[in-house]
Amino acid sequence: DGALLRIDRLVEFTGELWVLDYKSSGSDTPLIERYREQVARYCRAVAGIRPGRAVRGALIFSDASLVEVDSNGFLSSHR
Repeated sequence: DGALLRIDRLVEFTGELWVLDYKSSGSDTPLIERYREQVARYCRAVAGIRPGRAVRGALIFSDASLVEVDSNGFLSSHR
């Protein structure tokens, strides 16, 4: 959509791309929905410039938790 986006880290593997966003809070933050949409937007942007590649996203929190986010914004938590 022409917006300027700033991804914390983009990691490229043979079969997929990962969009990583680091947060200084824990995964129990009240801002989780805002963060979720942010990473989902990043994933959609990367998918738009790298068609045909699987794109996965994750929020990585200071409490060492990881919350996976897909391009639709769905969450999956991992510790």
